[in-house]
Amino acid sequence: MAGGVSGGVSRRSKSAAGRRGAARRWAVPGEMLRVRCLRGGSRGAEAAHFIGSRVGAALIRRHARRGRGPGRSDRVGVRPRWPRARRDAPSVGTLGRVFTGWVQRSFQSTQAATASQNTCAADDNKATSPVPQDSPVCSYNEWDPLEEVIVGRAENACVPPFSVEVKANTYEKYWGFYQKFGGQSFPKDHVKKAIAEIEEMCNILKKEGVIVKRPDPIDWSVKYKTPDFESTGMYAAMPRDILLVVGNEIIEAPMAWRARFFEYRAYRRIIKEYFNCGAKWTTAPKPTMADELYDQDYPICSVEDRHKLAAQGKFVTTEFEPCFDAADFIRAGRDIFVQRSQVTNYMGIEWMRRHLAPDYRVHVISFKDPNPMHIDATFNIIGPGLVLSNPDRPCYQTAY
Repeated sequence: MAGGVSGGVSRRSKSAAGRRGAARRWAVPGEMLRVRCLRGGSRGAEAAHFIGSRVGAALIRRHARRGRGPGRSDRVGVRPRWPRARRDAPSVGTLGRVFTGWVQRSFQSTQAATASQNTCAADDNKATSPVPQDSPVCSYNEWDPLEEVIVGRAENACVPPFSVEVKANTYEKYWGFYQKFGGQSFPKDHVKKAIAEIEEMCNILKKEGVIVKRPDPIDWSVKYKTPDFESTGMYAAMPRDILLVVGNEIIEAPMAWRARFFEYRAYRRIIKEYFNCGAKWTTAPKPTMADELYDQDYPICSVEDRHKLAAQGKFVTTEFEPCFDAADFIRAGRDIFVQRSQVTNYMGIEWMRRHLAPDYRVHVISFKDPNPMHIDATFNIIGPGLVLSNPDRPCYQTAY
């Protein structure tokens, strides 16, 4: 999904085609993973100043005037000067300056990342087994026009067993449901509705000319056992949670829920197809998910408890081994943002940082969130100069 909005329907189009095209550009639900977008790269650093003045607002919806800046920037290689992490909340003005600088670099870095891939392709003759130049996987941000996507499926979905990591991510009013039905299928009428909604989304995408791939149906009720735990599965409805596309590379996330340990199996056929056509394929270190990965005494009896623990930087996952969900990362060219959450620990973030360096920069940001899990429900970069921000979860810390 590389590249930018230099081609396709204009962002300001008021026609029906323009409205439908907006869905192709901006819709990023958890049920789908952006695999390939229109290539070419976003141009310039459109309206970066709008971002800084609205950090923490409910919605940043100022439309950028598209400039005619160069496709590449001679400043792309400059390391951004980010403020150090601190416990006191920075002022809005400070955050504004930070995000303004970042936005300018991020749009430039998208184009630079595309150019970098083309440069690497030119050196294929130096490799013993060159990668095909026209990889079917190409994506550097969250807003470029869609060409190909993986959409999940809800068939055979099961309620995860009520283990400590599941308890930490659900509210008390639902605990009885998980205790009663953990390991069993979700109610049939709920699954039926979910399947119908996802199928309709697939139909809309296909009518817009987007190639849609689907994971394999699997019986998630089958119990499995490792030397460290036993569990049943959950579903393959959220490819965004388990797969991250960075350039022409597909990264399989290790995950943190025991019920999602084998979720990757539903996507292996698709990933092998992409790999055979030239995409890079990386699997992050698989955690043992032993008891040491979780704080077995994690105290969560109320929303107030959750707020206090999150403010103290305490989560149900420990630093015993790397773990992360792909959905805790959000991309903007060479700059990738991530949050420490209930399912993503600092070891997992550090693994990603080292794996992607020096071509990409990974930035850790925090929010006032009592139960952080998946950054795109809080902070979503949906276009040049356009950020969708949850007003109940303002950004209060930046650490780079």
